[in-house]
Amino acid sequence: MPASSHGQALSPAGESARRNDPDRFLAALAAPAARREHLFAVLAFEHEIARTREVVSDAMLGQIRLQWWDDAVAALADGGRPPVADPMPALADAVAAGGVTVAALLAMVEGRRQDLEEAPPETLEDLEAYARATGGAVGRALAEALGHEGPAAEPAIAVGTGWALAGILRALPYHARRNEVLLPTAALDAAGLTAHDIAGGRGGAALAAIVRDVAGAAEARFAAARAMRPARGLLPALLPARLARVHLARLARAGHDPFAPALRRPDGLRAARIGWGAWTGRWW
Repeated sequence: MPASSHGQALSPAGESARRNDPDRFLAALAAPAARREHLFAVLAFEHEIARTREVVSDAMLGQIRLQWWDDAVAALADGGRPPVADPMPALADAVAAGGVTVAALLAMVEGRRQDLEEAPPETLEDLEAYARATGGAVGRALAEALGHEGPAAEPAIAVGTGWALAGILRALPYHARRNEVLLPTAALDAAGLTAHDIAGGRGGAALAAIVRDVAGAAEARFAAARAMRPARGLLPALLPARLARVHLARLARAGHDPFAPALRRPDGLRAARIGWGAWTGRWW
């Protein structure tokens, strides 16, 4: 079994986070040991619910799958025995220890219901709302796992929102090949662009302008989080912003062309960037 950087074998939730969410897994390693497993549980849960659209054949089956997770989480509020399916045991431990609230986990499920809607976001504001409902909800749960609730969690929610927006841009080539483009439809329609055009590399300057706007919205969320002067204890939930901002900078240098060859090269300094941020407290 793989081991963490602290020399201990990873739990099932930790292994899921390492395999499926490596960037936020690295950030979670910066958390105190008593909090780390709660972060892993949140990340493993996010992976399970976020992949719903990809593992079902239609929206109804997706709703059924999400409702199963919703019911399983809701049962934790009464101290019920969780299903044996991972990561429910880890989530049950996190809830029982006061590490994360059932409400935060239910909000994560609710946000993912939007993935099953046929109509993508119409405006940039709609896209930001989607990013807050999904990535922001994860940020809230991570903040709670670190002991920060309510207003104290807002910086992590903002970072989670920015992370989701940056992730949409990073995944744009992949989604376009699947005929799924999660960009504001009003802007796409105004530019006369379709998913087929984008997948074929025919977006040009019009696509770059739309991508620039989404990237700017992501940067604005990171700036908002910084302006809130977040507590040092939130650092593991904020560190992913370092990696997202590196990608956004590379995207800008590529003229906001999401298909630029330079963007396909992996960032070999990911672990170093997270480690430096954890040591210095600089997450932006």
